[in-house]
Amino acid sequence: MLAPRIGPGDGVRGRLRSEFGALTPAQQRLAAFLLDNLTVASDYTITDLAEAAGVSIGTISQLCRRLGLKGYQDLRLGLARDAVVLEAGAAGRSLTMRDGSPAVVEAVARVFGSSQEALADTVAGLDLVALELAMTRLAGARRIEAAPIHLGQRRVYILPTLQGITFGMAIVLMLIGSVNYALSLGFLECVAGPLVRSSYRAEQALARNNAGLGEGGIAVRG
Repeated sequence: MLAPRIGPGDGVRGRLRSEFGALTPAQQRLAAFLLDNLTVASDYTITDLAEAAGVSIGTISQLCRRLGLKGYQDLRLGLARDAVVLEAGAAGRSLTMRDGSPAVVEAVARVFGSSQEALADTVAGLDLVALELAMTRLAGARRIEAAPIHLGQRRVYILPTLQGITFGMAIVLMLIGSVNYALSLGFLECVAGPLVRSSYRAEQALARNNAGLGEGGIAVRG
């Protein structure tokens, strides 16, 4: 006599556990394999499952009938549904999958399973030291801005370097000499020289400052 049909509130996992003691040794071996590999068991074909569990295809069909399932396809869908619920419980969430078309149930199970694996891989690859440093800097920042950053007159600062100070002193000495000897070319050099040099140096400094800024980033002002 077949077991009752599995309803919305039941699951293949729970039925396997409750029926485990009444199964034949081959069916128990198959049930144990399914319980140990619940998250991937629904991906097996019936031939692959028989080979992986070390049982015959007939044993799989017998277990399906024992659980009140129409066939192996129902078993796969039930395993996929239980895997989704189990992974949601491991994540601390309560999830109940209602009855739906087999294609939708299987699709939801696969998408949810892939998302869980992606999140686990992301967490495993996190550099917690770098994350803590970033959080500390963000917490102590006066202002956080998302790129692109627009630079205006009040946000560009050019500080003099040792070379710039030396060049300025040379211009001052040249200006004094031009005044003393009334040299018109000296006056022209004193005026045009700093303008040309400062423009060139400012362009270089601006290019270096903007080298690390992209289209999508975050700038933190500490």
